[in-house]
Amino acid sequence: LGQGVPVLADSGNPVMAQVAFLAAVVGPKVAAAAAKRALEVLASTQPGMTAVPGAPPQPAGKPAGTSGAEGAEGGEKATEGVPPSASAVTAASAAALAAAAVKARFLAEQEEKQLRQLMAEVVNIQIQKVQLKLNSLETLEGEMKKQSEQLERDQQALFAEQVKTQAIRLGIQPSGTGKGRP
Repeated sequence: LGQGVPVLADSGNPVMAQVAFLAAVVGPKVAAAAAKRALEVLASTQPGMTAVPGAPPQPAGKPAGTSGAEGAEGGEKATEGVPPSASAVTAASAAALAAAAVKARFLAEQEEKQLRQLMAEVVNIQIQKVQLKLNSLETLEGEMKKQSEQLERDQQALFAEQVKTQAIRLGIQPSGTGKGRP
C-alpha cells in the first residue's frame, strides 16, 4: 500500500478501507484523478466544503489561500471535525471504483495488446519453421532427382555393357546397327 493509505485502511469504516485499497491498487495518476473527483463530489454534496486540488478541504465562503485560524477569527465555523455524510462517502467510493475500473480496463488493454504481439511473434516463428522445412524438402527433392537421373544413366550403361558381353559370348561382332553376324 502507498503512503497515507494505511490511515484510511485502519479506520473503522469499511467503505474508507475499500477506498484505501482501491487507491493502492491503481496508479498514482489515476488515484490522484479519483481523489480530485471524490473531493469535488464531496464538495457538491456538502455545501460547507469546497474542493481545491492539492489543498485540504476549506470551509465554504473562505478563500483557498486563508488558513483555518483566520477563518475562525472571521466568525466562520470550521467543519473539519464533521464526518462526511453517507451519500458523500458513497459518491467518493463510487468515484474510486470508477478510477479502479479505468485502471483495470487500461491494464486489460495493455495485456491484450501484449498478447496480440506475442501471438504475432509465435505465428511468424511458425511460418519461418515451415519455410525452412519447405526449403529442406526442396533441397532433398533436387538431390533425389539428381540421384534418379544418375541411376538411370548407370542403368543404361549397365544394359549396354550386358548387351556387349552377350554379343561377345555368342561370337557376334557388336555393330552400331545391331544387324548381322560375322
